[in-house]
Amino acid sequence: MKNSLTRLIAGLAVLALLAGFAIGPAGTAFADPGEGGQAGCMGYEASAVSPPGTSSEAPAGMPFVAPIFLEFGLTTVFAQEQLGSHEACDSLLPF
Repeated sequence: MKNSLTRLIAGLAVLALLAGFAIGPAGTAFADPGEGGQAGCMGYEASAVSPPGTSSEAPAGMPFVAPIFLEFGLTTVFAQEQLGSHEACDSLLPF
């Protein structure tokens, strides 16, 4: 009895997952906000170091960069500022 109930629940979970894919297909998410866009500065920084291994300055990607922003108290500033380019956002950095 317990085994058949487990299989029924697993089957319903799979059907729900498949129905979710059929009803609302996920779009593609791009990390690059594009110059002149409405992205926050954190988006520009993330796009410069993502995916991990693509930047020689931050080989670990955002897990390397985020603690630096926390150390200098820049996470809120970088999340809210929408300056339109990576260079303009870099001008906010104290280093």
